[in-house]
Amino acid sequence: MPFCKQLTSLTHLRFRCQSGEQRGNLVSLTGEQERALQLLTSLQELEFSWYTNLQSLPANLHSLTSLETLFINYCQSITRLPDMGLPTSLTFLQLFHCSEELAMQCRIAATHKLRVIIDNQCVN
Repeated sequence: MPFCKQLTSLTHLRFRCQSGEQRGNLVSLTGEQERALQLLTSLQELEFSWYTNLQSLPANLHSLTSLETLFINYCQSITRLPDMGLPTSLTFLQLFHCSEELAMQCRIAATHKLRVIIDNQCVN
C-alpha cells in the first residue's frame, strides 16, 4: 500500500492473467489490495481479464471518482456488480465472456451517460 501512495497520477490499471495455470488463483482482492486501489485517485481505466474464479469486483469501486472505463473480460465467476454500485464518473463498461447474471445487471445499468457493450454488442 505505501507504494500505491506514490501512484496517485496513475490513469490505467489492468489486472490481467496471461498464464492458464494462474487463471484460477485470484478469487477476490484482499482487503489491503482494495484499500490500495482507493488511493489511485486519478484512475480513469480499470480492467479485469482472464480471472475465471474471480467472484467479485472491488466493493468500493463506486468511490473511484475519476474512473471512466471498466473492462471485464473472461471473468465468468463474477455474478453481480458491487452492492454500492458503479462510479458516477463511469461512461463506458465492456463485458466479454462473463456470466449471464453480470450481463443482466450491466444491461440494467446502461443509461444515456453509461455506454455498455456486452460480447461486442452495444446495449444502448
